[in-house]
Amino acid sequence: MTIAIRRPGMIAALLFGAACAASFTSAAHAQDTEPPTFLDKQLARLDLGITGVGEFSKTTNGPNYLNQTVTLKPSNTLGYMGTVGYSKSPWVGGEFNFQNIRYTDNFTLANTATTPANQNSQNIAIQTNVIELSAGYLIRPAHTFYGIQPYASAGLGAMDFRPTPGGGQGLPHEGVRSFYYTVGGEELVTTHFGLRGGIRQTFYLQPDFFQNFLRNSNHSYTIQPYAGFFIRF
Repeated sequence: MTIAIRRPGMIAALLFGAACAASFTSAAHAQDTEPPTFLDKQLARLDLGITGVGEFSKTTNGPNYLNQTVTLKPSNTLGYMGTVGYSKSPWVGGEFNFQNIRYTDNFTLANTATTPANQNSQNIAIQTNVIELSAGYLIRPAHTFYGIQPYASAGLGAMDFRPTPGGGQGLPHEGVRSFYYTVGGEELVTTHFGLRGGIRQTFYLQPDFFQNFLRNSNHSYTIQPYAGFFIRF
């Protein structure tokens, strides 16, 4: 008698539990199959990258207003760059870059005397912190090569040359316009984390820190190999 009463109760409890589980599974499945929202779509197109950058700059020379030959040879160094990328499609995208690099601008001033006895030179070293802000057009072709996703970008920016308090000779900071292009490759290691590397070149008017005797009005460029990681939302 006791068994006959408990068995229907147990069966009812099991049926109730199964119904609850089925309802929960259906609700979860419905959530999984819901179309992504506008915000979800935009976040899926974004990525944030942090890379280490090598800095190798061109040496330039030319006459100043005193007819001295001004040679500028920046030192080679390392820095870092942060990038926010947005890709609507493989051929439509954009990026914003922030870069911070410190190196020494080595100026040499030499007169143009024709006789060795009258030739002399002066060396001036200016330790400089360079901040670059830039924005450009970004493409990521649909095809990969051995699992590597290629990409390329080009754009415009501004570079702020800031002499440091300790080694900047007390000179003022100077801003110049710049143009850059980048080619590289990247690979997702997990769903949201990947590695990237490439090379970047930036063109700009070399700084003179508003000193006429340092001005030779030459354009220069830097070549920057880089490597780092990125996070995709």
